[in-house]
Amino acid sequence: FAVSVDVADLAVRPVGRWPGIAGITARVSGTEQHGRIALRAAAPSFEWPRLFRAPIVATRATADVDWHRDGSDWVLSSQDVQLVHPQAVASASATLRLPLRGRSPVLDAKVGVERLDVALVRGVLPVGRMQPRSLAWLEAAFRQGTASDGVLIYHGPVRKFPFRAGEGEFKARANVRDVTLSFLDGFAPLTGAMGTVEFQNASITAAVTAGDVGGLRLRRIYFALDDYKSATLDIYGEGSGDVASALRVLQDSPLGP
Repeated sequence: FAVSVDVADLAVRPVGRWPGIAGITARVSGTEQHGRIALRAAAPSFEWPRLFRAPIVATRATADVDWHRDGSDWVLSSQDVQLVHPQAVASASATLRLPLRGRSPVLDAKVGVERLDVALVRGVLPVGRMQPRSLAWLEAAFRQGTASDGVLIYHGPVRKFPFRAGEGEFKARANVRDVTLSFLDGFAPLTGAMGTVEFQNASITAAVTAGDVGGLRLRRIYFALDDYKSATLDIYGEGSGDVASALRVLQDSPLGP
């Protein structure tokens, strides 16, 4: 076949294992062997109920996506994807292999994040791959703040994420500042935090260089959640402040009288 068509405001509902898209405007041209999708979308959305709680809606998305056949597989690739979201700005390069006969699609992607509002985290959590207690903590933890200079790398079959058995690799890292983190119910939140956050497959770690908890100035704070399925959060930190502030933090927490 051969195709050359302009598409405006295309929408496809999610079905089974496949995600849905909406708000897609593009020029499509090619044959059954190769072609290109010139994507120019305003307010596009991505919906995948198996993985995300709600659709992810961007402000703008642009990309030139090439496709070709490799044996029985379809391969889509783009070296310049630009995404603008009300709470984030990012660019990416990616290759998606779509095999036949029910095998999982395989994604190779590298994403650079110029700016991100950390409150967006709760809207993009992979809820379909997380335990309720871990999900509840992450949704409540990140209240405000900004991430920058972020890098995300993904390599592996999308149905095996987050790669607990080593089927692929997921890494993400970003610098954060002015973050408010509610790390334990009943305890004073960490405010004004600066540092780095890292994701490695199913784990999350954070190294905070400065912050404040109930008037105590903290430094060298370390958080670790080894697995989304685990409800155990490890916290280590050092701080300074007057005795009255320290007592007030303890007395107002679940450890107090």
